[in-house]
Amino acid sequence: MSTPSSASPSPRRREPGSLSGLWIYPLVVVLLLAGERIVDLIRLAVERTLTVSLELPAEEPVDTVIGDERMPLAGVVDLTLPLERFSPAAIVFQAASAVLFIVGLAIACWYSIRAVTHMTRSTPLDPRAARAMTGLFWTVVATGIVSGFVQMLGDNLVIRDLGLNDLPVDNSITTTMIWVWLAVVSGIGIIRALLIRGARAETELEGVI
Repeated sequence: MSTPSSASPSPRRREPGSLSGLWIYPLVVVLLLAGERIVDLIRLAVERTLTVSLELPAEEPVDTVIGDERMPLAGVVDLTLPLERFSPAAIVFQAASAVLFIVGLAIACWYSIRAVTHMTRSTPLDPRAARAMTGLFWTVVATGIVSGFVQMLGDNLVIRDLGLNDLPVDNSITTTMIWVWLAVVSGIGIIRALLIRGARAETELEGVI
């Protein structure tokens, strides 16, 4: 009499994670943020024009003459003017700020995609996800500081070239932008710290078991 053989367990099939497509969201955010700077660089190379942003913190519009036109300016003003209106130093600083911002966003996008990929394909506490978040954190910090500093220098040169020194005109790095950048950096830092502590606790728990 033959005994029924025990069926060997079939290998598990890896089911596609429902979160595996989340990597597309960092890419979309980066494209939206970098799109305006990319357009500005294309205008600079093709149309020979420079787009600059200046802030007028005064509550009332300020009348000024730019070129041959008199116009009231208020709030954050975007100006697109021929390169002949600006000094070479102002053009270089403005272009360098845009390039640094785009490169920084590209690196940040790469780190964020790596973090999302590791968290969706393995476990959220994967040490590789924590390392990717660390890279993302320092990339955002460095990009904000370096690109923002170069942008401020370029804006100050633009203000000088346009003869706006006597008007209440400030650079485009507003207080709101600084607070938003600090909030983003803080959020990334908190997530990074949670992942590092969670991965450490998971490793210690596996050692105890």
